[in-house]
Amino acid sequence: MTKKYKIGTRRFGLINWVGAWTLYKKEVLRFLNVWIQTIFSPLISSLLFLLVLSLAIGAERGEVLGVPFIIAGYFNFGNSGLEGWQKIVIGAVLTTIVWVVATYFTPPDDKETLRKFVKKVNPGGPGWVKYSDGVSTEPWPVPHGILSMVLGCTAVYGFLLGVGQLIYGHTDSGLMICGLGIIASIGLFKVWK
Repeated sequence: MTKKYKIGTRRFGLINWVGAWTLYKKEVLRFLNVWIQTIFSPLISSLLFLLVLSLAIGAERGEVLGVPFIIAGYFNFGNSGLEGWQKIVIGAVLTTIVWVVATYFTPPDDKETLRKFVKKVNPGGPGWVKYSDGVSTEPWPVPHGILSMVLGCTAVYGFLLGVGQLIYGHTDSGLMICGLGIIASIGLFKVWK
């Protein structure tokens, strides 16, 4: 029983055509299964982003608008060798730096353009009062919305975690966390009215 094997003996030519074809077919089929996620979703998101900004700002938007897409394109399609979370953090930091630099180095818009923007968009908040000409149709809903969001998240997670504690037999902490969820729910209903 002395059969000798030659390790590393090549059984195909310079290129393994069967292996290359199998890998190609596998990746093409995988892409065809998730093509909507790969192409369609980012395309629709980008177009909606540009549409909303174009409607809100109009023709006055700066040339910096394409920078986030360049950064995102590099991190998504370039070979950066970074983890997914690192790409998101670095992309957000770089995009923020570009927007802040563009804000400070581009000339400010004239007051008439800002008045038109406030009249069209009604952004609210204390910073826009001097451009609103005192004609605000509705109060600024952002603080109310943030409070509602915090109360809603507290209520949902209070119930989820509280019921989980009760299921595992931790009655005291489960009742306390469910009580927090009830208090947050009552607060949310009062804020909503």
